[in-house]
Amino acid sequence: VLHWVQAVEGRLPEPTAPVLSGDALYLDSCRLGRGLGVYDAPRRLLAALLGGQVREAIMHREEGGCCGAEAGYAALDHSGPGRVAQDAVADAPDLPVVIADPTCAAHLAPHTGRRVYPLARLLARALVARAPHPEKHLEEPVP
Repeated sequence: VLHWVQAVEGRLPEPTAPVLSGDALYLDSCRLGRGLGVYDAPRRLLAALLGGQVREAIMHREEGGCCGAEAGYAALDHSGPGRVAQDAVADAPDLPVVIADPTCAAHLAPHTGRRVYPLARLLARALVARAPHPEKHLEEPVP
């Protein structure tokens, strides 16, 4: 069984234009990284979608931290998850953040004030941008 990131990466046609310009900070999610041991596939997929480089958090791969949204953490400590989220993105304060877990992405954005993108959303934007008439499919323009 493959995670969708593993099934998709390496199978994309050449991009016509990057869906994000410049570098982006990739954060490993607990489930995909430490849970399933998948580290390289999301980085390769993101690299194919970026106009810059995939930057790593100081704590990454097997040592990657938690986004603060999983395992009921928010129910145990209402202020803790916000601090965890801020710590997770502190390594590169000017970069947009990309994470493969949509739950983490939804948690990180309001707690950090940063541009946070689920990897699946960037992939969807790339695929729509390659469609014959992408403007018919987009609610907002591809950045």
